Amino acid sequence: MKNLEYDKENMVKAKNSFVILCIGSFFLSLSPAFSEINVEKAETGEEKKDVKETGEEVEEILVSAEKPVRKIPQMSQSATTITKETIEESTANSVMEVVKEKTPGVFATQNNITGFGFGRPGTGQLSMRGIGSSPNTQVLVMVNGRPDFMGLFGHPIADFYTLDNVEEIEVLRGPSSTLYGNAAMGGVVNITTKRRTTEGFESRITTAGGSYYTQDYMVQHGGKTGQFDYYLTGRYRDSENNRDDADFSAQNYSMRMGYDLDEHFRINFDNLTMSSRFTDPGPVTAPRKNNWYKVRVRDGTSFDVENNFEKTSGIVKLYGSYGEHLVFDGFSSQDQIIGGYFLQNFTIIEDNTFTIGADVKNYGGEARNQDTNADFGRHTIQEYAGFLTDEHIFWERLKLSAGLRLQNNSEFGDELLPQGGISFKVLPELELRSAVSTGYRSPTIAELYFPFPVISPGLDPETSVNYEFGVHHTPIKKLSYDLVYFYTMIDDTIVTLGQWPNFKRTNAGDSINRGVEVAADYQAIENRLSFWGNYSYINADKLTFATPEHKADIGIHWSYKKLKVSPSAEYIHKLYGADSHNNRLPDFFLMNAKFLYKITKYMDGFMNVDNITDKHYELVTEYPMPGITFFGGISCTF
Repeated sequence: MKNLEYDKENMVKAKNSFVILCIGSFFLSLSPAFSEINVEKAETGEEKKDVKETGEEVEEILVSAEKPVRKIPQMSQSATTITKETIEESTANSVMEVVKEKTPGVFATQNNITGFGFGRPGTGQLSMRGIGSSPNTQVLVMVNGRPDFMGLFGHPIADFYTLDNVEEIEVLRGPSSTLYGNAAMGGVVNITTKRRTTEGFESRITTAGGSYYTQDYMVQHGGKTGQFDYYLTGRYRDSENNRDDADFSAQNYSMRMGYDLDEHFRINFDNLTMSSRFTDPGPVTAPRKNNWYKVRVRDGTSFDVENNFEKTSGIVKLYGSYGEHLVFDGFSSQDQIIGGYFLQNFTIIEDNTFTIGADVKNYGGEARNQDTNADFGRHTIQEYAGFLTDEHIFWERLKLSAGLRLQNNSEFGDELLPQGGISFKVLPELELRSAVSTGYRSPTIAELYFPFPVISPGLDPETSVNYEFGVHHTPIKKLSYDLVYFYTMIDDTIVTLGQWPNFKRTNAGDSINRGVEVAADYQAIENRLSFWGNYSYINADKLTFATPEHKADIGIHWSYKKLKVSPSAEYIHKLYGADSHNNRLPDFFLMNAKFLYKITKYMDGFMNVDNITDKHYELVTEYPMPGITFFGGISCTF
């Protein structure tokens, strides 16, 4: 196999590029326009809370220089917003980890301390209320509103989403296809990357390391001058992980730029790029050697124009992504996505907001095996959709909302996807809400045309319908909690049956998931001491893979002078390594902690300690997670 083995010279080049980035960031920071960094407040001066658990009509926004541009309403659907401050307090090292920790009803698989990988042994797939699949084709991941997934296999690559460039993460729990289309069967994760919002420049360089020869180097630089702002990041990671032949390394780069044309229009550009390599050590009962998987390049880009007027606002976005992937057995693929959408909101009638929009995308690619000369062909799928939503507020207490999407897939035709919601403020501090939503996921190109394990051209799309009822209550100023009951019906789930060589992929029929989610936040002493927690109970009919029946996460954030301490704990009960309640994994209770100390005005030191009690546990069958691990480093800001 030519040019498939990992080239160590690339790692040296990657490290050199980081040195150049660091030096460049330093000199940019010495610009005369340099001003004191203020990352805690936006230009409006309003502070963000740590975690906002909102089933209420909190709307997604795109931040502009002057005022927010309103996007699509959530229509009383359960949502969690994870802020930059929350991310900094967590021991999580990736988007998937922090979403799992901070969001009830959500779980993510992992088989080592660094890196998720892709393909058959890849982890990092999200399960929301028991819906996710393996690989993750039922939860949609978006970056600044750009849908992101592999064009052939239909799932995101978890290592693409690091936390060094993240400003905020919004999680919509439950089917969301009316608003976001294909693949939003279980929910949506929308990642908003960082941008500089105040005049001046900022830079940060971080060097860190820890258990199992883990190395992590990051550089971040942002600036704003007049109407133009930008933010750049670069990161290099490398680890031997906790098992033999389980190496991981990756380079991640990001860019976000914007320009305010005037008070009404703004243009934005963003880009993410990654390359990585990981080795699958195999189950402990059948270890493997040199089973490597390589992302030669993964790139995603979007360009958009926002408009913002007194009675209307909207966005036009164009986007694309591209990926090349190689596997030790000779498999290689190239995939791409090209698409765009627009939406426009109107508030012509008082207390009424009407939204209209449309989107189109073309995705696909080609694959082959260089060792066997097998050619799996080139395939593409086109999708078109139009959607509209409307919400109206009565007497400043009652809000009714409804939406409808007409989705067309070139392989499967039309699908009508409705959604509706209602919320009522019984008291200013007490709100009741209810919603019904639908989900849709068409079979991927790999499921239809690739013999992995069998070609299956007769598959039908998967669909889901979700009913939920929620309560949001703030009994006292410092305490708030959210309680949700959900009932989800899933139809035509795609499963693989049989044993080699007689595999069969088919739509298995119906299943039902129901459960309860709770999230709470208590600010005991403002900016000094806070408590948070979430719990979920999921009674899954058949879809039990990566869906713990009971999941609880709790944590504390304590700040005193120059020291910040953030301990947390997680309890998992009845976790299964397969669907239909098969292959139950041991229950476990984990304790983690993060320590941050401000050494000087411009230098911070931090230490993460995971699995403090040295607990033995597994998130994937026969892939034991490590015992107690340490990870720490220094960040310099200038």
